[in-house]
Amino acid sequence: MNQMHFTMDGRRISALIIILYLALSAPLLEAQDLTGIMTILGMQEEELLPEQEVERFEHLARNPVEINMYSASRLLASGLFSQYQVASLLDYRSTYGDILSIEELSSVDGFGKPLAEALRPYVSLYSKALPGQTGRPVLKTETSLRMVFRPEATYKGKVVLDYGTRASAAVTGSSLGDRKYGYTFHAAMSGRRHLDRLVVGDFNARFGQGLALWSGFSLSGIAAPSSLYRRPTGISPSSSYSTTGLRGVAASLSFGRVTLSALSGMSLPVSGKPLSVTPGVNIGYLMKYGQFSLSAAGNFKASDSGTMVYDMLKIGLDARFCFKGTDLFGEVGTDLSGMSMAGLGGAVFRIGDDSKIGLLGRYYPPSYSKELTGAVKSGTYARDEAALSLSFERKALVLSTDLYRKLTEGRDQVKFLATHDIALGGNWTIKPRMSVRYRRGSDLDLKTELRTDISWNRVPWSQTVRVDWMRYVGNGFLGYYEL
Repeated sequence: MNQMHFTMDGRRISALIIILYLALSAPLLEAQDLTGIMTILGMQEEELLPEQEVERFEHLARNPVEINMYSASRLLASGLFSQYQVASLLDYRSTYGDILSIEELSSVDGFGKPLAEALRPYVSLYSKALPGQTGRPVLKTETSLRMVFRPEATYKGKVVLDYGTRASAAVTGSSLGDRKYGYTFHAAMSGRRHLDRLVVGDFNARFGQGLALWSGFSLSGIAAPSSLYRRPTGISPSSSYSTTGLRGVAASLSFGRVTLSALSGMSLPVSGKPLSVTPGVNIGYLMKYGQFSLSAAGNFKASDSGTMVYDMLKIGLDARFCFKGTDLFGEVGTDLSGMSMAGLGGAVFRIGDDSKIGLLGRYYPPSYSKELTGAVKSGTYARDEAALSLSFERKALVLSTDLYRKLTEGRDQVKFLATHDIALGGNWTIKPRMSVRYRRGSDLDLKTELRTDISWNRVPWSQTVRVDWMRYVGNGFLGYYEL
């Protein structure tokens, strides 16, 4: 399977002509796919969805998760499911057999129709019980080229090879004018017995709730209840243009209910930066409705004398339990380099078939290292904050409140968010959104924003009109039309 993707944006007329031509001739990620990704991740705004996460879901669309064949550890590593959903899938499979349709998946406890539909492009219903099918992997290739004018030209290229779920390889390159160049690469394979995955090159390592060992993308801010907790993916190869992950060697093994992951990232001495090595390890124990995990990670740099000294060393102990639709989760992290401890804990409860409520408390002292953290946070990094969050979701309505204190400044903040997706029929949707933020002790203490998106979606086209008003220093207005 060969696919060629070209995307280009800018103000030049020639670029717009190329966009129109390529939109008609090349398959791109459709608007409803972005909506599905946000449903799975618990996000509410498309513009906050980073490029590397879209690329990850594009890879999942080409290599869907075989929900009838995968073990618990591999289902969790996909990042598509919570622990409770994985337990429900395995229990359903053992009781009723393989899942043969998206409609059947929607009836499994912990899913429902909206989530099952969002998962449709990213899961495979392959079953050995079906006649005429084989599990033989197929070699797939993808080649893409992107050119962006902002106003300097940025060029990005990628080649990806996938041999089912058994092996993959990728190389990417990017340049910004004549000054900056970047690249990523990886080669990965999966074994049949104890070896879950071996990766050489660029990879992400995401464990627990993100306090001790988490690389790459992580959400910030509180929206839907499902955004209160992390879905760790373990060791996963990266074919993103972004180099926010780790580069080196990583492997994950499974021995029944016990999983073992080990990694070693390395950064070579360039542009005056010293040689640095980032080792890490995770040991996990999976149960039917829960898991325990112990993570450790460090960062060692070469000193002027040539010896390796550490500037970060962290240990995290996390646990997660899921029972009858209720998620309980938490992690305690210790930063030995700063001699400080951080922690978070929370719960997400189901109310009926279409409502959820979530509660999360967290404490990250200023001395806690921000390196390799991806925990839920109000600010940019999981440090220097104490906070309490509450979120409620009923169908397309989401209400959330985040009470936050910046510890170094003693500054208090409360933020309220309300969003609602209203289907008007005829492929039309209206999405009103209101956010209010109050900071005590600040000259600019109150910020209010009201926004409405009116969208029309019909494959392969979509269009959106946005009207936005903000009151902060003064009044600000924004409006645009997107096709």
